[in-house]
Amino acid sequence: MTASPRERDTRTAPAAGNSQRQMALLSHDLRSALAGIVGGLRLLDSERLAPQDRVQLSRVTAESHLLSELMDIAFHLDEPAAPASRGAEASCNFEQFLREQSAKWEAQAEEKSILWNLRIKSLPRSRINVGSLRLSRAIGNVVNNAIKYTDAGGVDVTVATTANGAVEVVVTDNGPGFSDEALAKAFDYFGRPENSAKPGTGLGLHISKTLLDQVGAGISLHNSPGAGAQAIIVFPSALFTAENIAAEEFAPTLPDLTGIRILLAEDNKTNQMVATQMLQTMHAEVTVASDGYEALLKFEKGNFDLALLDIEMPRMSGLDVLRAIRARTDARANTPLVALTAYAMREHKERISAAGANGLIPKPLISIESFGRALLDYLGIEPKPALQASQQTANTATSGDTIDTQIYQSLRETIGAESMGELLEKVIEDIRSVKEGLISGERDEDLQVIRSSTHILISVAGAIGATSLQSSAERLNAAANANNDMAIAQLSAECISGIALAEDFLAREQEQFRRAL
Repeated sequence: MTASPRERDTRTAPAAGNSQRQMALLSHDLRSALAGIVGGLRLLDSERLAPQDRVQLSRVTAESHLLSELMDIAFHLDEPAAPASRGAEASCNFEQFLREQSAKWEAQAEEKSILWNLRIKSLPRSRINVGSLRLSRAIGNVVNNAIKYTDAGGVDVTVATTANGAVEVVVTDNGPGFSDEALAKAFDYFGRPENSAKPGTGLGLHISKTLLDQVGAGISLHNSPGAGAQAIIVFPSALFTAENIAAEEFAPTLPDLTGIRILLAEDNKTNQMVATQMLQTMHAEVTVASDGYEALLKFEKGNFDLALLDIEMPRMSGLDVLRAIRARTDARANTPLVALTAYAMREHKERISAAGANGLIPKPLISIESFGRALLDYLGIEPKPALQASQQTANTATSGDTIDTQIYQSLRETIGAESMGELLEKVIEDIRSVKEGLISGERDEDLQVIRSSTHILISVAGAIGATSLQSSAERLNAAANANNDMAIAQLSAECISGIALAEDFLAREQEQFRRAL
């Protein structure tokens, strides 16, 4: 016998009440468990952890706070004033948010042994009138999607201000791209095609689109030429408010390395010059070795507080230097040894760690402050009062999209006007040599030549702010390691084209220096 609608309502009411009661009890226990996790994380002494472990602790702590906020939303969805859109009226420093989230995304990429790059270009110091919770869900789902579908190569996130004041977040990956069906249904609720190669619900992009729509931002998806996909998120200028922070609060300060004796083993002249100038600017005492064999000889004769070792060097690799020093039977076997390398994926880190390194600092060296802080961490030294950075100014380079002028300007200020002309000569020599190596490597199908050439290009291009060229070099290096012939041909052409643009820029800069002399 079929029950009437009224009878069905009466019969199900107690069940609904029980369900709400069970949810309330479950909410209480989940909150208690999560509070214990968060409290335990807070009690950990992060200062005693190695720098890489400190990053992971920060990542887990941030995720626990995010989980707490999401639970708060989930368990109040049936209330009239449910906080489902909580955070929409809040605001946060956009650049700070991106850099904090980047640690989490980088760790996810590292778990898959793919490259990760966050490039923030021409972003004003301002707050975005969107809460960090909403941002982490809206942008995070897009980035997570890109990492999920990328099994080789990497994911690149570029953030820049457009001519009309809007801010674009461009997420580019080396995955398979979208099928026509997937692209048409990407933002639909459970819009995932049934024959998808990866597990999942298809809700991530739908959530991103919904949250972005609610604040007046936009998102679009495209397949990249050749392979991969690109997502473009646009935040209109109306969402940003300039921060009223005194200019002196942003006055650059540098870690003080006065009296610290550092052995720098690096075969590339450009990288030698950049690293040496940074270290000397922070008042460190620097001894330079041009290969691994020379590094060991100088280590024997000197008394160093720390050694910075490139991994790919002639005569003797950085890994062999690490093993040789750790095999010593005296106290100097415990000298802090840090790899300075363009290779920072998981398998490289594992090999470097197994050889005896305390950790690694990725090339290119862009931020002198981050470089100095990392060295103090590896030395186990409490930071001294910071040095005031030089306030010298230089003419702003006009470079279009070829060079990130903020990175280039920082390099000029670090190197100094007197040394910049010499550095430009070294960079031009390096990238021309790389171009020849890429051409011959592809012609002769010599993957080792391509790998070594891109290793140089990654650090040199990154140091001068040629971020697009750096990204192409990283992807080509990954393709050479994976023996992906099709990708190698495409990316070699992309790198050679990027080198030509960089050469034009550097030649103009060199001419300016000559005229100024």
